Amino acid sequence: MMKSPDIHYLLFWYRKKWILLLVNPDFQANLLFEKLLNGISTYENNNDIRNVSTGLILRDEKMERLLEKLNQTQGIMGSYVLNMKKGVIANKMPPVFTSSKLLAIGKLLIKIYLAGKMSIKEISEITLFYQESVITIRETAHQTYVVVLYDPSMRMNLLSTSLNMIMGDLKQLASLYAPIELPRIKKDIPKEPDRKPKSKPEIKPEIKHIFEDAAEESESVMIDPDTLISSGPMAGVLQEMQTALTKVIGPIAPVLFTVSLKEWIATDRPDFSTIQGLVDILQKEINDSEKFDAYHKKITPYIWVNN
Repeated sequence: MMKSPDIHYLLFWYRKKWILLLVNPDFQANLLFEKLLNGISTYENNNDIRNVSTGLILRDEKMERLLEKLNQTQGIMGSYVLNMKKGVIANKMPPVFTSSKLLAIGKLLIKIYLAGKMSIKEISEITLFYQESVITIRETAHQTYVVVLYDPSMRMNLLSTSLNMIMGDLKQLASLYAPIELPRIKKDIPKEPDRKPKSKPEIKPEIKHIFEDAAEESESVMIDPDTLISSGPMAGVLQEMQTALTKVIGPIAPVLFTVSLKEWIATDRPDFSTIQGLVDILQKEINDSEKFDAYHKKITPYIWVNN
């Protein structure tokens, strides 16, 4: 996010998400959209976004002490640090966010950040605004990012001040996880005569990625969490379930509910007959028997009527 006394705001809808950018007055907006629409797939190939580590959460105690200090700021609900190779290396988020969910959210945020970086090289952070919460991602070192979840009523300058107070120490610790580039040694390999039988031409990696991205995009168009909750026969019930979840666990509910919907779609066919599968996923994510019991009582009438 560009910070300057004289700035312009760019707010646009991209892949069913609102994205807000702060830019210099002389910035050419047409270049942003031309590059950004092609940016995510390009950066996935160049920066190995597809291979973000899915390992267990590491526990960098020094980093977590810094995050604890950050979380003491009024309005901040949680924070964590993500490395593209090591996974989550420090975590001070609410317990409902499991390691797999933190990785899934972080991977999406990194995609958006790197796509914006293609158009605005000086960009330092990206902020996504939801109805119940706000998420900011900031790069701390190469391939390492800090993610902060906070209340929409929190002032941005207070967040920036709190982040800047720990950023020096955080960058120093994050640099320990930066990849080490070893010098490449060229070896002269003698050429062998071409004795290989003729075979079918292989698909180039860049073309293969296009096919993979097209397949992923078609799947997301067919069944998308945002579409499922906003239209169709299940929209009303899902909206009531999300509202009930907000009453039980607070403003992080929309993020958690969307992630749970994605898991439900991936493991089952969304339908009233399989909605118990979504309830089971939410029970696992809430990870609190007392809160889940309260939530289950609120949603039982809607599930029972439609079954």
